[in-house]
Amino acid sequence: MFKKYCYSFLLLLFGYSLTLQGQDLGTGYENGTTYNVLYRNDASGKIYAATRGFGASFRRGKHINAKLRSFYEIDGQNLKYPKETKVTGDAADRRRFVYGKINNVLLIRAALGLQHTLFAKADNKAVEVRYAYSLGPTFAFAKPYYVQVQRITKAGQTENALAVFDDASFSDPEYSSINVTGRGSILQGLSETKVYPGISAKEWASSPLT
Repeated sequence: MFKKYCYSFLLLLFGYSLTLQGQDLGTGYENGTTYNVLYRNDASGKIYAATRGFGASFRRGKHINAKLRSFYEIDGQNLKYPKETKVTGDAADRRRFVYGKINNVLLIRAALGLQHTLFAKADNKAVEVRYAYSLGPTFAFAKPYYVQVQRITKAGQTENALAVFDDASFSDPEYSSINVTGRGSILQGLSETKVYPGISAKEWASSPLT
């Protein structure tokens, strides 16, 4: 009989302890004192617009410890002059073109980096401060920008052709006039693409809002 009362008392005590723990956890979520969940791996991506073009990027990170995180990222962006102005051509397809443009440029960046948590977020009401830096190669792909032109020789003959704005034919005395009538195909000049390698480095500080 005595053992039966002891077992009943222990079960009641254990149940009361679990109830208190559950109440403490719930209170922590309500008053904002619980610690953040730390994910070992994470990934993110974005599409963005800038003054010099549009781009997309992807980043994947891995936590080394609670305050140090390594990551790699890949970024692609088309590069253009901020003051480019498109003009409607006189060709049959009336393709718009940018007068004076020489190349279409695409930037591809890849980088490895580290992120340090300088001040950790102890609770949901605190502010976390991070510092990060990265280093990696950059490649610029420059494809010639072809336009449709109509050239008139001194003999009065008309020629339709494709050319770039730095083409020597624009200053060739053989032609009395050269008119740009529209943009060439986007695939035109693809085989003439030149690659310019480089290195990029970044460092920044951030403070997440959540």
